[in-house]
Amino acid sequence: MTQAADTDISQQLDKLTSVIERIDSNLQELRLETRTFQARTDERFNSVDQRFNSLTQQITDLDKSLNKRIDSLEQRSNGQETRFWGLVAILATTLLGVIGKVVFFPIDKV
Repeated sequence: MTQAADTDISQQLDKLTSVIERIDSNLQELRLETRTFQARTDERFNSVDQRFNSLTQQITDLDKSLNKRIDSLEQRSNGQETRFWGLVAILATTLLGVIGKVVFFPIDKV
């Protein structure tokens, strides 16, 4: 009976050892998969980060370009406004000259 019990215990220990070995190999596979997943995730985050930095640079460049265009439009607007008020001043001076000529030098007294 002792030999049968020893054999039974030995078989159970062998089974337990094989189960532990399978668990260990599964754990190793899981660790490998986890490392692979982590590497892929890091790769994707780096890719997203690079795209984000590129997009940020494009937005900054676009902002600079828009600011230049707005400044150019403001300069044009200021130039046109100056020309308009210059024309108004010339017309007002001409009108005052014509009125002054008519008032101070009437045509009927010749």
